[in-house]
Amino acid sequence: SLSDCTFDSNSQCSKHQSAGVICPEYCDGEGSVRLVGDELSGHVEVCSNGAWSAFCDTNWCEQNAKVVCGQLGYSTNRAEAYGASYFGQEVASIQFDNVTCTGLETNITECSSSTNVSPSCGAQRLAGVTCFEKSPCEDAGFTGCCQFSCNQGGCYCDQACHGFGDCCANVDNICPLSSTCVNGNVRLIDGADNFEGRVEVCVNNKWGTVCDQSWDIEDATATCRQLGLPTDNVVVYGSGYFGQGDNPVVASNYQCSSGDELADCSFDDNFCCGHHRDAGVRCSPGCEVGDIILTKGADDYEGTVKVCIDGQYQVICDDGWSTNDAQVVCRQLGYSTLNAHAYGKSFFGNGTGSLIGLTSVQCSGSEDNWVGCDYSEEPTCTVHQLAGVRCSGDVGACEADGNSGCCFFSCNAGGCYCDAVCHTFNDCCDDISNTCPQSNCTEGETRIVNNISADEFSGRVEICVNGQWGAICDDGWGLNEATIVCAQFGYTKYGSVPAIGAAFGQSSFSVVAANFSCNGLESNITSCSYTATSNCGHHEDAGVYCNVKCTDGDVRLANGTDQYEGRVEVCNNATWHAVCENGWSNEDAEVTCRNLGFTAINAQAFGQSLFGAGFVDIMYEGFTCSGNESSLSACPNNSMPTCGSDQLAGVRCQGDISQCEAAGHTGCCIFSCFAGGCYCDAVCHVFNDCCDNIDHTCPDTVCTDGEVRIVDGSNEFRGRVETCINGQWGTICDEGWDNNDATVVCFQLGHSPIGARAVSSANFGQGSYDIVAGQFSCTGTESILTSCNYTAGDNCGHHQDAGVICGEKCDESAGDYLRLQDGETEYEGRIEVCLNGQWSSVCADDVLCGTAASIVCQDLGFSKYHAELYGFAKYGEAGGLVGVEGVTCLGTETNITQCQYTLGSTCTHEMDAGIICKPISPCELAGHTGCCTSGCFNSQFGCWCDTFCHFFNDCCDNIESLCPSDQCTDGEVQFVSGNDTSGILQVCQDDQWNTVCEKGFGDEEAKIICKNHGLKETDFTIHDVTVYGQGDGDVYAKNFECTGEESSLADCPGDIDCCGHQRDIGLTCALACEEGDIRLADGENEMEGRVEVCYNGRWGTVCDDFWDVSDARVACKMAGLPWRGAAATSFASFGQGVGPIHLDNVQCTGDEDTLWNCTAIVSNHNCAHFEDAG
Repeated sequence: SLSDCTFDSNSQCSKHQSAGVICPEYCDGEGSVRLVGDELSGHVEVCSNGAWSAFCDTNWCEQNAKVVCGQLGYSTNRAEAYGASYFGQEVASIQFDNVTCTGLETNITECSSSTNVSPSCGAQRLAGVTCFEKSPCEDAGFTGCCQFSCNQGGCYCDQACHGFGDCCANVDNICPLSSTCVNGNVRLIDGADNFEGRVEVCVNNKWGTVCDQSWDIEDATATCRQLGLPTDNVVVYGSGYFGQGDNPVVASNYQCSSGDELADCSFDDNFCCGHHRDAGVRCSPGCEVGDIILTKGADDYEGTVKVCIDGQYQVICDDGWSTNDAQVVCRQLGYSTLNAHAYGKSFFGNGTGSLIGLTSVQCSGSEDNWVGCDYSEEPTCTVHQLAGVRCSGDVGACEADGNSGCCFFSCNAGGCYCDAVCHTFNDCCDDISNTCPQSNCTEGETRIVNNISADEFSGRVEICVNGQWGAICDDGWGLNEATIVCAQFGYTKYGSVPAIGAAFGQSSFSVVAANFSCNGLESNITSCSYTATSNCGHHEDAGVYCNVKCTDGDVRLANGTDQYEGRVEVCNNATWHAVCENGWSNEDAEVTCRNLGFTAINAQAFGQSLFGAGFVDIMYEGFTCSGNESSLSACPNNSMPTCGSDQLAGVRCQGDISQCEAAGHTGCCIFSCFAGGCYCDAVCHVFNDCCDNIDHTCPDTVCTDGEVRIVDGSNEFRGRVETCINGQWGTICDEGWDNNDATVVCFQLGHSPIGARAVSSANFGQGSYDIVAGQFSCTGTESILTSCNYTAGDNCGHHQDAGVICGEKCDESAGDYLRLQDGETEYEGRIEVCLNGQWSSVCADDVLCGTAASIVCQDLGFSKYHAELYGFAKYGEAGGLVGVEGVTCLGTETNITQCQYTLGSTCTHEMDAGIICKPISPCELAGHTGCCTSGCFNSQFGCWCDTFCHFFNDCCDNIESLCPSDQCTDGEVQFVSGNDTSGILQVCQDDQWNTVCEKGFGDEEAKIICKNHGLKETDFTIHDVTVYGQGDGDVYAKNFECTGEESSLADCPGDIDCCGHQRDIGLTCALACEEGDIRLADGENEMEGRVEVCYNGRWGTVCDDFWDVSDARVACKMAGLPWRGAAATSFASFGQGVGPIHLDNVQCTGDEDTLWNCTAIVSNHNCAHFEDAG
């Protein structure tokens, strides 16, 4: 233990040099990670050997960040790496250094790292990350999604994926977003002026930062040259000098030569680097020694101070930083020195990456330039301890003439108040003594100011000196000083705690006193000896935590948002003590509230230090109140607590005690229902007579017995059923609740009772009124629900509240015959038709298909093209009946009533049909098929007649895609809403992705799909729509007659059919190979063939770009075949493969054992299968 260690009992330390420790925080789950910051950003800690440990930022880069974010369940497509304690220095011990990940690991502990941490890895070098939520596409296993805005020029696969058309796996920027930049552009960010800043370049049409690896004077000069800025005396910066950027790190290892612009230089785009290594530059001639600037302030008059040393601006440590220093800074900048304020602790933001040039600056306040002050050029602080200033404004007229200030009008009659700020003035003056004070304080007066919480007994100490409020420096501030201040305000001397380091915020008044020396017996803090001048800044403002004087047995609530809530504290020996949460209950809370004179009714007990940890000792735990005691001290308790400051008890009282409750009664009669009997209200805000019966003998909501109503549904025809019994609204228990009961409710409310449905299990939410009835036994012929037999509804909870869905009436004679319901827009919804005076849904059975959908959309005045039909109640279940099934249309009809259909249905509402229509275009409205898309109209291709017709040049009638959209290539296949091996099946038809109908789709068709994906063609499972759901877009329906040997479904014979999304199929294909396997396909023997490799369990080919004999040798070695004399072939000499192309630009030396060890582009290519290598 500590007592076993040797120590010196004759210490010369003052109290503000008290030592502290940070103990490791225990954790469970070895290898788990967390972010210390917020949910998506913070420095990274890992659970190692039962304690949380941090990482040093050496070699910390995006690959590491992706692993951390993936481990936390966030996106691995984009993650940002930060170093230099970007998220603050609150830290567990640093146990890991030189962490190196590939980006493919699933846990940060799988990456290589060193536990031999460099001595330079302190709290200022913590590694951190910013993660991003997964997009819907990424969650489904894809890289990103196609952006609509750019679909015409090709699919731009956006990783962020805010809105999307189709998921995609190719991140190539085939077309850039209009909001991005032009490749090669460069800009400077976050500098003090236009000549300096963090370098950001445009790569792949996106802005990003530059890693400082190999960043030198040639690269910096090339940057300035490209921006048209001076190239003499260019200054090179690294280590995030201008702050760590938000955009990705996109470039490293620039290699510029004399005369280059940065866009001309070569660079690496495959590297490991974090934002703590962001590169920067200053293009103007270096600053002159003695120059000074302010940065990161809200205006020109404030900010972090930077001084020019060796031609570079450098920041200053806050050690010894004082008002005198601030005055010199303001004077040098041409601002007023009056009321200049000094700030520390990086008040204007930390200076990550900034060079720290000076410390211990000591000015007299009269110098014209900081160079004339004393200072040290050996700083020892971190970027979180930088000096700053706030100047009061420009130099006033009086100050410019050498005067101190000017006489202020507002108090001129009482003598001249010489105002230093001097915004308006009558006469200039030199006497700053406040003969007419602007702050109404009396000499020696003291106050406690709390900017942090509502506690009036803790805060920053300010005293009145020369008629003006000012702050106190914490130099020499200790227990005696805190005790005097607390006693001065009537608080107990015991338990007072001094606060240092601006614990309650930095004051806006001057620092007027320091170095207090009290003996503890003084009656006023200004009676102690102190110095009237100081070299302190506001980051050293002193404060106190007082312990309010109390009488034994008293109770108080601390740190709540109002008087009715807070941390419970009990007085013992005239000192306040906190209460441990162990055993703390609502009964204890009731007694506490009663003890305080508040109502005990509905008092709530809290634990886990909900109202803060406080600064008092913990003395009590285990209160066991019955709830009837008048004071907390009357309850048994344990005065030997075992909990910590994070386990304190608190309460929330509901308000002041009512007169009736104070007189010992339960509640009082509410005026509004007095005539009908007394409703005894426990809260009792207003009352007539006191009462003791909490039973609701008269209702608070007036209704007539037997009434019913439907509430909390999407419309008046559906909702939770409430009925009036004994004059009060109440809910109904769903035990025995059936369609007969629902029929009566709908009839009673005047809705259509035909097809009325009972709903149970609080489907429309849980009610707030009592459950007043249950076990209804209606025949369905009753006119009022309460005329049926029922019980009182005992033994039910609100999770059993009953509801109904009623039918809706319609009038065919008024033109009602077709509508869409419950869609998000007017173009979509559940299809309903008017039959026999009631709206009825349509069954999405096997024969309902896209042709009928086109007729419905056309009938409603929308476009007949690209109508999408859905089943399985996509837009919710209708009320009433399923009135129509077997709808069959030819496509020539003008309205749905001309199609064939069967009245009545054997379907349930789970099969209610829905539809998505498209708006009708001006061309279609004029009788044309579509319009010519501007971006595709030229003499070579002619007009691509676009039926969507968002914008157009000329109307047209030819739907042939003479100029295709390039969304996909006919015959292509993909999975959606699943992963790379399974999901809803989509095929490309007429350059658009369509789902596949289950009609005619069987084993032979599945074999083709799996083979085309490089997956196992003999191991698959075909799913109906219930597994992966319904897709989007058109439906590809064909009575396939495949043999299984075709290269795509498009090659199979078969008649085109009609289908809806309710028959979309899904497919799962098994993995075909082991990672890293190789095979030679379609050669005449085993020694030759098309090269196919296994990646992610799928066979894929190799593109012949750069393919040569060295690559062929490695392929033969990899296949276990003789490699000397190997020959390389190209242009699919062994036939075109199917499925993915896994490798491109393969460049082997010939010495590698596997193609994966060669330089190559993996799973990203610009090839087609006619370039397959062999």
